[in-house]
Amino acid sequence: KLAILDDDRTHLQLIEQALQGGEEAWVKQLECRYFTTGEDLMVALNAGHFDGVILDRQVGDVSGDDVLRWIRAHCPPQMIVLMVTSLIGAQEVVNLLTAGADDYVTKPFHGAELLARVRRLLARRVLSQPPTENKSPQTTFELFGCVFDRSSLSILTTSGVTLSLTEREFSLVEFMLKHEVQPMSRAQIFEGVWQRPYLNNSRVVDALVHRVRARLGLRPDVGFVLHQVYGFGYRLDVVKDAGL
Repeated sequence: KLAILDDDRTHLQLIEQALQGGEEAWVKQLECRYFTTGEDLMVALNAGHFDGVILDRQVGDVSGDDVLRWIRAHCPPQMIVLMVTSLIGAQEVVNLLTAGADDYVTKPFHGAELLARVRRLLARRVLSQPPTENKSPQTTFELFGCVFDRSSLSILTTSGVTLSLTEREFSLVEFMLKHEVQPMSRAQIFEGVWQRPYLNNSRVVDALVHRVRARLGLRPDVGFVLHQVYGFGYRLDVVKDAGL
């Protein structure tokens, strides 16, 4: 799971495209969250787990250099940090590495180079991290009588039927259930499911909604109705007495 900081949305798109890298690039699915302010990033790092961070050095509110120093003071030491910079010299490289950066790329960067550096850093992190104690995190929750299991990406309905979903499909259903009967814009859905800024991604939102509709058969007799709010987004209505 990576956090990416850049206040230029065009650069965020370039980084996103670079990190996708094709199906062969990642053994496990890479999850990314995108931030346009250093303050929002630090709040997220303080609240949740991330394996690594990509920082642009020139950000309006809090510079990437300051965020780097904050990370090394407040986050686990095994968290990887890759800096993206347009100004680099011999002394600047020394300063970045001394401050705790694991690596850097210079602008304009090549997507394949960025991907290779991130993969190398994450692989090194996995090899170096100590064994963890056996833990049993809470992976299930219940809404309207249905049991949602994040570990298996499945839903157990009240009628005993188990529905298997992809990660995105599961996230969409969970997000819409938590906002039952509320009209949600495509931007809200995208940022809630993909966990990154909305960059006119209406087509991917529509495609995911249509796929979930088809796979789960969302209609009144099964208890869920996913309505399109024309020109805006979608709304999920739950029929609580449908006998799920």
